Amino acid sequence: MSGAVGGAKGSWHPSDRIRLPPLFPGHCTMCGAEVTGRRPDGSRKEFCSRQCIRRFDKLTRKHGQRLLRLALYWRLHRGRKGTPGQGRQSDMAALADYALLELRT
Repeated sequence: MSGAVGGAKGSWHPSDRIRLPPLFPGHCTMCGAEVTGRRPDGSRKEFCSRQCIRRFDKLTRKHGQRLLRLALYWRLHRGRKGTPGQGRQSDMAALADYALLELRT
């Protein structure tokens, strides 16, 4: 990665890959099955199968555009009252809560 996310202006580039830790370490993000092993880069695996990876990709496509749009409104207006950003952080949290429910159903 060329720079830290949230660091100095211009330190992050869209081509940089942000590797986050698994949501549920040691367990598949989609089905909850136990996951062992590591990726070639040494980080923990997050999914137990290709099917679970595809299900997660479908979930992110379903909610990702909406979540990004909410984040952009919130970031642009900082959630100030009377702007399109007002209440968007709460909307993002609600959407994330809904997606978490979908993960395990």
